[in-house]
Amino acid sequence: MVTRPGCRRYPLLMCLSDSQAHAQNTALRGWTVWVPRAKEQAGAMSTLLSTYGAHVQSLPTIAIEPVTGAQRAAIHDALAEVIAGKYEWVVFSSANAVRTLHTAVNTLPTSDAEHANTALLRLNVAVVGAKTAAVAREYGYDPTVIAPRQAYNAEGVVAALGVAADGSSRVFLPRADIATPQLREGLRELGWQVTDLVAYHTVLAPEPSDEVRALFHHVQPAAICFTSASTVRNMLALMGDIPQQAIIACIGPKTQQAAQEAGLVVSVVPEVASAEHLVEALVHYVAQRDYCADEGGE
Repeated sequence: MVTRPGCRRYPLLMCLSDSQAHAQNTALRGWTVWVPRAKEQAGAMSTLLSTYGAHVQSLPTIAIEPVTGAQRAAIHDALAEVIAGKYEWVVFSSANAVRTLHTAVNTLPTSDAEHANTALLRLNVAVVGAKTAAVAREYGYDPTVIAPRQAYNAEGVVAALGVAADGSSRVFLPRADIATPQLREGLRELGWQVTDLVAYHTVLAPEPSDEVRALFHHVQPAAICFTSASTVRNMLALMGDIPQQAIIACIGPKTQQAAQEAGLVVSVVPEVASAEHLVEALVHYVAQRDYCADEGGE
């Protein structure tokens, strides 16, 4: 995955000398870092970047649209089967899957919505990542399986479920329209009966205002943190060219691939695909680069 000399995956914790630790703690001081996510979704990452001294500019690149029409009707049909006790598991691959499923629940008649909520909370729950688990808990779920930290992805959930449950179980999988098939196909290979339904669409965010566009073109970033392949594609669609001097940090291999296909040079990919690890990997990369530059100048 090397895309620039010295580029590698970075673990969260490193053994550092005192001088290296100081360089890491102040690595982003005065830097402008772009986070192409809506402010409400970028909060945790922005806060962590700020602790290292970065000035964060967030830009919504994605909008989430719950399903309507026939796709909503399909969700309603699946919820009726949940109420009837025909499922053992529900799998959420994102926080948005949790939210938009319950948006669909709330479009049911009041009595049916209450029954659906009760029935969903009786199911075993598997989630991808800690953030999805946290949002699921906000809705009253108690996740049975959380994809392990070293595999916050579809493959991690498949591996965990293969150990946790009988492969003959029936699972409800509400997902994004752009979700990859690995989770669905992996579960089916294990013998699971999967009801795979689109719960929401990931679409290009509205065009930024002239003021926002001017701000982003005036304040050049030192780094850009991409958290999904769609944030890469959508940022390019909304803003045009990416400043060449910016350090490109990608949350995982699929995001990295999208960035490289767009012609970007990726310098940072964390070992674990999470916002926390992405920030820590960026900080470590910058600290190591600056420390080595200082040492070389002595």
